Amino acid sequence: MKFRVRRLASDAVDLILCAIGALLVSVLPAYFASGFRLGKSAMLILGVVMTFIFFLFRDFTDRSIGKKLFKLKIVTWDGKAARPFQKLRRNFALLLFPVEILMILAGYDTLGDSLALTCVTEYKSSEAPGMKKGNNTMRKVTLILLFSVIGIIVIVFAVNSLRIVGSDGYHALSEYMQGPQIEKEFGKEPVWKVEGLKKEDDGKLVYTVTVNGKTFDVSAVMIGEEWFIYGVQSETVEKLSQMISKIATDNTERFALADMDRDGEPELLEYFVKDLRAYINVYLLDSVNPALTLDTNSYAGNPRGSWNVYQLESEDKKTKSYYLIGIYASYSSNYSEKKVCMVTKKKNVLESSIVFSESVTTTASVNENDENVMVNEGSYLYNDIVMTPGDYFSNYNSFFVNYTPCGQDGLAFERWERDNDLDKDALMMAIALMKTDWEKN
Repeated sequence: MKFRVRRLASDAVDLILCAIGALLVSVLPAYFASGFRLGKSAMLILGVVMTFIFFLFRDFTDRSIGKKLFKLKIVTWDGKAARPFQKLRRNFALLLFPVEILMILAGYDTLGDSLALTCVTEYKSSEAPGMKKGNNTMRKVTLILLFSVIGIIVIVFAVNSLRIVGSDGYHALSEYMQGPQIEKEFGKEPVWKVEGLKKEDDGKLVYTVTVNGKTFDVSAVMIGEEWFIYGVQSETVEKLSQMISKIATDNTERFALADMDRDGEPELLEYFVKDLRAYINVYLLDSVNPALTLDTNSYAGNPRGSWNVYQLESEDKKTKSYYLIGIYASYSSNYSEKKVCMVTKKKNVLESSIVFSESVTTTASVNENDENVMVNEGSYLYNDIVMTPGDYFSNYNSFFVNYTPCGQDGLAFERWERDNDLDKDALMMAIALMKTDWEKN
C-alpha cells in the first residue's frame, strides 16, 4: 500500500475513533442528562467540538491507533522522536483538512507538520523522513490560514447570534418561549435555542427554534407597534387567516374563538347583524361553510351579548359535558328582551336552541282614573314552554347553578375592520384571535 494512502487511512481511522469517543463520552451523556431534550444542533456542535479535542490529543502520549495500525510514526525534521506538544500542535491543522488531504496526496508534509516541525514516516525507519520537508514560509502560511479559519468561524457565529438577538421580534420570542403555550407543549423549563432567522418582509420574521430536541419554525408578525409570536400555533393561524378572508362579509362585525368540546381544536364564531337581527355563525376549522347559524331571535336592535363555554357535571360527577351559551339582550324605547342561546357539539355535529326567552313590551295606557300610565307586558318561555314569571326565574336560577362557566370573562370577540388588503386584515384578525386565551373558554 502506498505510503501516502496509508497516511490518509491512518488519519481517517483516528477521526472515526475520535467521533465515536465524542459520542460515547460527551454527546450521549449530555443528551441523557438533559432529559432527552438536547436539540440536534446542540448535539452536532458538541460532537464536532469534542471530536476535534480528541483528535488534538490522539498522539499526545504515544502513537495513535491509526498510526499503530498502519505502522507509522511522527518524527522531527532531523529524524528524532517528536515531543508531545509538537504532536498536539500539528493536529490543529485539522481545521484545514481539505488542504491537508491534498498535500498528503501530492506527497508533501502537511500544514500541521510545517507548523510543528514534524513529519510522518515508517515506524521501523531510522533514515531521514520520507516526506518532503516544509519550511518557515509554510509555517507562517499555516498560522495565517489557521487564524483566518478560526476568525471566520467566530465571526460567523457572532454575527449570526447578534443578528438573531438584535432582531425586532426577539424580545417577543423570548417571552413566548418562556410562556404558558411552550410550557403546555414541552413542560416546565424547556431547553430552547434559536438556530436561524429569515426575514420575509418588514413585518414578518421567521425564527428556526429547537425546543427539547424538536426543531420548528416560529413566526413573528408585527401588529401596529407590537410583535406577536405564533410558534406552535402557526398552522392554526394560517388556517384561520384563510378562512376569515373567505367568509367575512359587509355584515360581519366580530369574530371569536371557542373550544366548545374541550378537544384543543377551537371553533370560529362570526357575529353579524342583518336587518336588526343578530346571528352567530359557528365554523369548524376544516370548512369555510358554517356548521351552524344561530339566530338569536332578536328584533329590538342595539343588541348586546355575553358568550362563554359552560360545563355540566353528571349526577355521579364522573363525566362533564360542555356547551357554548350566550346570554343575549337587546332593547329599544318600548321593547326589551333577553335570550339564553345554547350550542352543543357532538362528533362535529352542532345543534342550537333558545333555552330562555324573556321579552317585555311597554305600552301607554289610561287607567280607571283617566291617568296616563305605562304598562309592561311580558312573555316568558323556557325551552319554548310558556311560563309564569315566578316559574321562569326559578328555572333560570337553577339552570345557572348547574351550568358553570369555564372562563371567568367569557369569549373575547374581536372587532372586524377591513381595509384595502383583505388577506393582511384576515391575518391580523387571526393573530389577534390566537392572542386571546381561547383555551380557557
